[in-house]
Amino acid sequence: MKAWARRSLILLCCGGLLLGGGIVAVIGLGYWFFSSGGVAAKQKSAIECTLEWGRLAPFPASAGAAPVRTEGGPSSRAFRASFVATEAEIAKWLQDSPGTREAVVTKPTAGLRHFQIEPGGGAAHAEVTVDDTTHQVSIYVYWS
Repeated sequence: MKAWARRSLILLCCGGLLLGGGIVAVIGLGYWFFSSGGVAAKQKSAIECTLEWGRLAPFPASAGAAPVRTEGGPSSRAFRASFVATEAEIAKWLQDSPGTREAVVTKPTAGLRHFQIEPGGGAAHAEVTVDDTTHQVSIYVYWS
């Protein structure tokens, strides 16, 4: 076999192995993603974690599906969530949440209330900020 033919055959085999490995990786990741329930299941898990770590009641019904953003790396995890609700719903939610009910509350600026929460579920930090002018509630919890 000539040298150029041997090189071409080796390159073809290596390319086939790389392509095959890539296909297997994509199929494996797809299986993992969909078998774990995909985006909806991960969002549900993030909400549950946020509520547990912040010792918070479920979000008010009018808040809808409040999206939770996940942050962090291999050794830490953080969640940020926010929702808008009426003044009465926010007041009820704050009262129903052990974390905010027992929190240290500060007012950093007019119209803002900040709740420094004793976290639950092994988390390192939990806080809630309520903007009384826009009726927006922001939640930040993390584990490290």
